[in-house]
Amino acid sequence: MSDKYLEVGPRLYLNGFPKSGTHILVTMAVGMLKKVSREHNWLGNLTGQSFKAEIANVDKVLKVINAWDASVFLKGHMAYDPKIAEAFVENSVAKAFIFRDFRDVAVSAAYHAQRENGVFPEKEFYQDLPFDECLKRIITGDEIIDGVMDRWELFAPWLEEDWVLKLCFEDYIEHRQEVIGLFIRYVYGKTARYQGLNVTLDKDDYETMVDHIASITDRSPDISPTYRKAQSGQWKSHFTEEHKELFKETDKNNWLMRLGYAEDRDW
Repeated sequence: MSDKYLEVGPRLYLNGFPKSGTHILVTMAVGMLKKVSREHNWLGNLTGQSFKAEIANVDKVLKVINAWDASVFLKGHMAYDPKIAEAFVENSVAKAFIFRDFRDVAVSAAYHAQRENGVFPEKEFYQDLPFDECLKRIITGDEIIDGVMDRWELFAPWLEEDWVLKLCFEDYIEHRQEVIGLFIRYVYGKTARYQGLNVTLDKDDYETMVDHIASITDRSPDISPTYRKAQSGQWKSHFTEEHKELFKETDKNNWLMRLGYAEDRDW
């Protein structure tokens, strides 16, 4: 399998809305790139360990993008900024963006806030809260963090960039091999187009790579030390009626409906 890896490039950025499955993108990248680094490859632009709706470090991000070594991929939580988007394109960056049902995002973030490993702003405060209260604060925001949907609004414009590969967490869970195949074709195709080439993937090599990536466990602590079992719909076991109402109040732009996670506001 080693001679089937993509040898050089592309400049690949793996972007996940926080707690939407960034580790899934990392698993796929590790499975197909020959030269990878799992250290010192984090690049994001949000404050508060990515739990504040506040963009910062734009100049630093631009500097890294402009000096990018194509032998490694970068990952992180990157809210949309037009200067950053332009720099990605100018530097021939392939970018995958994963998002998830925001109710499940809230539940995952609440677990993240209360677990021992991983980083979260003022973790000790959230660890001492009952889970239901912690979940409320994740949904609405408080004096320390911003709410799920307020933060999502900063990421949403990536959906309008046609050169970005948009992946839905739930599609990966339900159709893993199809999504892996989509990722492989995007990375190879984007690399070729940036270099002015046409690339044809050998069918056997392509299928072998899909199977290889699908076989890689995404529970590796090297990939995600804060990993929880990839499941969708967990919010149904955690949301009380109060949580539902709080979430609906924060989803002012009806993103659950717009992305197909709910048919209407009566969920």
